Amino acid sequence: MKKSVFILIFLASLTLIQAQSLEEIIRRQSQALKEEAFDNIKTLKITGSLTQTGMTIGMTTYYKFPDMSRIALSFNGQEVIQLYDGNKAYLINPMAGGVPQELPPDQAANMKNSSTFRSPLSHYFKEGKLTLEGSENLNDKPAFKIKAVDGDNTMYFFVDKSTWLPVKMTVYQNGISIDTFQEWGDVDGVILPKVSTTKAGNIEIVIKIEKAEINIPLEDNLFKI
Repeated sequence: MKKSVFILIFLASLTLIQAQSLEEIIRRQSQALKEEAFDNIKTLKITGSLTQTGMTIGMTTYYKFPDMSRIALSFNGQEVIQLYDGNKAYLINPMAGGVPQELPPDQAANMKNSSTFRSPLSHYFKEGKLTLEGSENLNDKPAFKIKAVDGDNTMYFFVDKSTWLPVKMTVYQNGISIDTFQEWGDVDGVILPKVSTTKAGNIEIVIKIEKAEINIPLEDNLFKI
């Protein structure tokens, strides 16, 4: 009986230690990303580029508090648009007829999470969806490995132990592994992933941020079909 009680106390203490460690990691990451600055941001426009298979196209992303977003890709004088109106996500592709297509719930959820300007770790931590899986070396640097399970999606987030910045995210979706590597920097006073490289099989997409504009006027109609 005493042995069983000891084991229960030991397991409970491990759970508490892990929770404290996760909370500390998320707090330090939030500080490194200067997320408190986003409390004063109501709109954000990011200008950059997207490169795939040697072709580079213009990319402009708009965000409006609390959760609306719009991504516009410029291609051959036309724009492919993906937007989230605060409820549903849509894709508008002029090369496929230009009729808005509603995106599945998992993609809508991803757009909603990114529209908050903040790392999704804080959101998942509050919902009890995170576990600390130890650490791994990325580019010869140790990083915390954190697992998140959200519905059918399993994600792993890697946080650099020296800078406390997120350096990699792996998503397992429909049997496919998608890796995203990030390089962070100050863009016009905001800490953003200046370079994001996403790899899925033989596909590689590189997104670069060139400019950020804060609290500029953005009408709600920009985020609606």
